[in-house]
Amino acid sequence: MIEYTREMFNSNCDIQFIKGIYKMLIENKRIESFIFDKMGFGGNYPQSFQKVNKIVYDLTTKEMGWRPGQPHKQFDNELTWKFVLEMIVKELKKIFIDADIQYQNKEIFDIHDNVTIHRLIIVNLN
Repeated sequence: MIEYTREMFNSNCDIQFIKGIYKMLIENKRIESFIFDKMGFGGNYPQSFQKVNKIVYDLTTKEMGWRPGQPHKQFDNELTWKFVLEMIVKELKKIFIDADIQYQNKEIFDIHDNVTIHRLIIVNLN
């Protein structure tokens, strides 16, 4: 369940965008399934359990089978992403209770100095 705060309402963030990401990743269990798949527990029966220490889920690439886009232009992009990432981490900590779960924004520069920001959820299972 999304927890709305005064800080969120008083900021210039895109609430609809936050709701959409939350529904896709948490309510639809997309990120939970991704983590289980990486560990070898995908499908109905474990295929081959893999000792995985670190799992990285990049919200901003098409490789994950879904790409969220960006918050509406009239809202604060970075603040909206901050709320989304904090919410996802909080919910994942309820599922994977003894894992170290964090988010990270990673800037990647190409040869033309164009910047791509990757929004990462990092799950350390050690």
